[in-house]
Amino acid sequence: MVATFSPSSATRSPSSHASRYAWLPGLAHRLQDFWAVRVPVKLSSLRAAAQSVQGNYRSSNQDRCMADVDHGVFMVADGVGGHPGGAEAAEILVRAVAPKVAEISQTVGFDVPSIQTITGNAIQTARREMVELAGFAPDYRQMGATVALAFVVEGRLCISHVGDCRVYLLHDDTLTQLTVDQTFVQVAIDAGMLTPEQARQHPWRHIVTNAVGVKPLDQLPDLTIIDLAPGDRVLLCSDGLTGVVDDQRLRDLLLVGDSPQMTVASLIEEALKNDSHDNVTCVVFDIATVDEEAEADEAQLALTPCAA
Repeated sequence: MVATFSPSSATRSPSSHASRYAWLPGLAHRLQDFWAVRVPVKLSSLRAAAQSVQGNYRSSNQDRCMADVDHGVFMVADGVGGHPGGAEAAEILVRAVAPKVAEISQTVGFDVPSIQTITGNAIQTARREMVELAGFAPDYRQMGATVALAFVVEGRLCISHVGDCRVYLLHDDTLTQLTVDQTFVQVAIDAGMLTPEQARQHPWRHIVTNAVGVKPLDQLPDLTIIDLAPGDRVLLCSDGLTGVVDDQRLRDLLLVGDSPQMTVASLIEEALKNDSHDNVTCVVFDIATVDEEAEADEAQLALTPCAA
């Protein structure tokens, strides 16, 4: 089962909404067998790793990430490049959003309107904190960050994102991108002005059309819900990875990694080898199979990045 819930149909035009989510029917078809194989996922079955590196050319790391297997919450935040305060914006997002989302399983359970409200309010709380900070530090008036959020509630994967941080699902050897980039080139792709191949080389490929920051959100975050199955692997990442590693190579690396730690290390190594000019951040978590027990030392909590 795959479903996407928008905060309000009044917040965007019907035509732009339809074009942006034209990919959903195909995704639903590719995941239609989930209902037959779904086994309730327990948080104790999750294994995760998270790492962020500065990259080859950056003078600082503006990415932040976290993986909390105890509550089934995973995040990647990427400070908007070129503006002071990017690292602070990414850190505010992780600090403000993760604890609120972690409470969902215990407070409301799988109630879609409540989940959507809590997630949206948490992101808006982070934005208000950025606005307050910018009031004391004028250099931060352009601060902002993109974010990908994934969390597990009663065996279902809930996803929300802003900007171009991505979430992927590896299920039965098939890799599916679960988010749609909110970028200039994605708008051009949707309009038929660029092909995906042309977009990968376009000089404006890093320009985002939506970010959490001092300015109001251009598009409120949607909530996408997908059933999980034992053996699934989920990747959250910044564009420092996807800008230089295509989906086929991502699939290959996600398939061969025995543990989340090994897989995260391989993904980052590949991005650096391909001369990524950006910070590279990855979070990988696995749903253990029925006969597989999660080792305690395989659950890694990473609230701040590890610089290369």
